[in-house]
Amino acid sequence: MEIDRVHKYAFNILFDVKPEDSPMRPETAALVMRRLSEPPQDTCSTGQQLSVIGFPVAGLLAEPIKIVQAPRLTIVLYEVGGAHRQIYSDGRTLPQEYDLPAYLGYSVGRWERDTFIVETAGFNDKGRLDLLGHPRSDRMRITERFRRTDFGHLDVEMTFDDPRNYTKPFTVRIPHTLMADADIFEMFDENEKDCSHIRKP
Repeated sequence: MEIDRVHKYAFNILFDVKPEDSPMRPETAALVMRRLSEPPQDTCSTGQQLSVIGFPVAGLLAEPIKIVQAPRLTIVLYEVGGAHRQIYSDGRTLPQEYDLPAYLGYSVGRWERDTFIVETAGFNDKGRLDLLGHPRSDRMRITERFRRTDFGHLDVEMTFDDPRNYTKPFTVRIPHTLMADADIFEMFDENEKDCSHIRKP
């Protein structure tokens, strides 16, 4: 992936937060430090790392996303891992209980004037918020606000609220640029031309 096209929040969701203002609970900070000491995984030979890249990381890497809108449902397709999100905009609310906590959660959306507001919950606790390893719990709730500033640009504001890992909610803003006449592609190891160069002996 093109490192210069990876958003800073993919590396560190708290990139803009000063250490003294960090909302991480002490046990959360300790977990991040433990994860940083773990050896990196070889994604080409194992194929396992891509399978666990969830939300929001899948939308912050260099690979593109595609948003498909219908009157009662919006689909977000991620090139990373071939993942997709379903955002129900048929008037339903978030469930009180979730039968199957998920990497991408359960999303419902509504329009407020020119802003599409999406609430997502029902996450499992296996995903990470970024490549650094900031955790999330099954109590995580994410609110997104999608707004097109002009034909070629989309701004997304994301607010994260996870009282188990963080002392207060925090918000990031992510600009997206339209890739006209482009498409997303399959992502399998055998299609990745760089894998042959980075496999471990």
